[in-house]
Amino acid sequence: METVNGLLNDTGCASADAADEPFAPSVGRPASRLVNVPAAMLMARAYLAQLRGDAEGTAAFASRALAELGEGEWMLESTARWQLAVADWLRGRLAEAERAFMSVIAGCRAAGERGLAAASCHLLGQLQRAQGRLDAALGTYQQALEITAPPGQPAMPAAGIGYVGLAEPRACRRAVSDAAERLD
Repeated sequence: METVNGLLNDTGCASADAADEPFAPSVGRPASRLVNVPAAMLMARAYLAQLRGDAEGTAAFASRALAELGEGEWMLESTARWQLAVADWLRGRLAEAERAFMSVIAGCRAAGERGLAAASCHLLGQLQRAQGRLDAALGTYQQALEITAPPGQPAMPAAGIGYVGLAEPRACRRAVSDAAERLD
């Protein structure tokens, strides 16, 4: 992680030098993760803080990224809001994290961004499963499949999130049921 942090520092210097070069993202400005380099770098720092388990750092960098966003940069905004949801989870604010993930999922679905929506379903399902809310987790993973493998269309690779996610709560239920039978 220290190597990545050093590279981010180097990239910061390089991006300042390249600020005058025109950039037109192939996916359009709203859907680009690279259209706003300062915000993207703050998101990378938020992710590093997340990996360290640093909720405050994750939230601080994600909030700073939100402040850097230009009009209509919804991909970066969704990613920053995703990081804020993770920060809430790391802080133990589970209800807030759940609402934030649901909001990110809804926004991504509305924008047609299935990959980030599926990744958000994955974390939301994990959060629900960790709370023992297996029915809610099953519903979330079913939603991931609706997003990534709609009827009549090829499934995208992220559909694996839904398939594995559906199997995990069912396996938990079987284990609990088996343990209960052994105790009787």
